Amino acid sequence: MIESKIAKEILHCEVISPMLSHGNLDNGLKTKPELRSTELKALMRQTYRMAKMTQTTTDLFQHESIYFGDAQSKASPISIQMYESQQNRNADIVDTSSKLFFYKEQGRRNPIAHTIQKDSLFDIILRYKGYRMEEKADMSIRWYINLLKLSAILGGIGGRSRRGRGCFIVPNMSNHSDLLDWMVQQLNNFNDNCPYKVEKPSTIKNKQGHTKRNHPIIEEIRLGKEVSKVEDFLQRVDKAAHEIKQDTNKYHYKRTTGFAESGKRFASSLIVSITKTKDEKLIPVYTFVEAIQGGRPITETNQERDNFVKKVEKEG
Repeated sequence: MIESKIAKEILHCEVISPMLSHGNLDNGLKTKPELRSTELKALMRQTYRMAKMTQTTTDLFQHESIYFGDAQSKASPISIQMYESQQNRNADIVDTSSKLFFYKEQGRRNPIAHTIQKDSLFDIILRYKGYRMEEKADMSIRWYINLLKLSAILGGIGGRSRRGRGCFIVPNMSNHSDLLDWMVQQLNNFNDNCPYKVEKPSTIKNKQGHTKRNHPIIEEIRLGKEVSKVEDFLQRVDKAAHEIKQDTNKYHYKRTTGFAESGKRFASSLIVSITKTKDEKLIPVYTFVEAIQGGRPITETNQERDNFVKKVEKEG
């Protein structure tokens, strides 16, 4: 017998880096951006997939369907809506003059992109249809809120979300000093064997190392040095992304930081984001996931991704 009830939470959130979130793309980057709950739910699913240690994608999808539903038989127990905050009513949240890439001047190869601008406020409404049954014993609206907070730390929504765009914060974030411990607790909540651990001062490691699984799993998370301006950080990220492509032939990289050419695409296995802690510190976050292409690992070295991070952090 399944008993259910609806739980509801409203979270007041803040955009901390330009958000390239567009629905109708007929006009490309000049389409008016919009808050899209489908992208937010996709980010939460992505975070769960990266954190969950399963041996096969079949096992992963079985676990995922419990929490998010599937297309065959299970409806999702969670619904998500996003609205512009009433506190923005007297201000336009859309920036119509932002450059797509921050490291070079605007031009034909660096067009203007309409974005939801930094410091904009929006609300997320979560509705959870609770279940009382053994396989869902850990499920609650609090579980989803914690997943949402973790997702906001590790990624963003919209275009260039693996390069620091579309980042946001939700209420009650941790202080800088507690951030890693909180993240490890959440990551291990998804797994029975607690594979994640903090390596001081600023790193989370997966104790199982290279997993040899056929889907991307988080290998490592690093916190960068505090930054004072988001725009300066994004400029360094975009410049590093450009330079790492030039380094490919020089260092014989396997292009684990992503590529799109000749009809082939590979999403970067280094996800760059930025978060704001409860004590008002802007902290870069670098998430290393195992580089999987065609169901197989394509590298066992972090050299390319390490160099990318060093370029952003201005090390070496």
